Amino acid sequence: MANKSPISENHSGKISILMINREIDFRRRNYQKAQFSKLGLKVEFVEPVRIETPPDEGEDWYDTGWVRPLRIAEYSLTLSHIHLWKICIARNSPVVVLEDDVIVDPRFPEILDDIVATMEHIDYLHLEPGGKKKLQGDFDFKLADTFLGKQLYVSRGGSGAYVVSPKGAKALLEFSKKHLLISDSQIDNTPKINRYQLMPAPIVQMVVHPSNSIFPNELRGTTLGSGPKPRFRSILKNIGLFRRIPYEIRMFRMRYLTPGKEV
Repeated sequence: MANKSPISENHSGKISILMINREIDFRRRNYQKAQFSKLGLKVEFVEPVRIETPPDEGEDWYDTGWVRPLRIAEYSLTLSHIHLWKICIARNSPVVVLEDDVIVDPRFPEILDDIVATMEHIDYLHLEPGGKKKLQGDFDFKLADTFLGKQLYVSRGGSGAYVVSPKGAKALLEFSKKHLLISDSQIDNTPKINRYQLMPAPIVQMVVHPSNSIFPNELRGTTLGSGPKPRFRSILKNIGLFRRIPYEIRMFRMRYLTPGKEV
């Protein structure tokens, strides 16, 4: 009789762990397979959406609503997250979304059941610390007597690790049909989403890890390539200040007119 796999179905199949990863990046995939095998969790690798050539001005997706045209890698990453939101909706259950340069806390498997239960009441749970200050509310809920969930007003914390519910995925998908931004800003700017931050963050991207230099370069950062820097032909559109005004107004309102605090 064959030995039973040590990899679980992530708590009776209640939640899927989806990771954006190119099959050709075998070093990253092998690293993540080993990490999740050690944790006893099943991870599902999903090929990123690839954009090979930069768009011409005038194409539908060239002027996305961001303060500048997106680079090919940025556009590809956002489309890859959108693809995973569609999977979440199709499966009608929450999913953990990961990029392929993450380090996972060994305690993460212990709180998956609690996360599944929590996602019945919230739309989005941020799992990583990020590199910028966040605007958060006070303590709201506790997981496994160790992790705290705080309402998240402004994230600015990356898109490398989060949990999204089908309801949250639908809101993200609808907003993406009107505006297509850099992946983390796409999430942060989507309205009417009940967001929370898990503290301490159980997952961190290698690039912001305090000891990031110990990880080989091929395991850190994006593998989608930077590509040429696109520009608008219109001089006015190239003045990023004007395109940032709505975003800065929103940030001002969130920082000073909400009960949250920056941490």
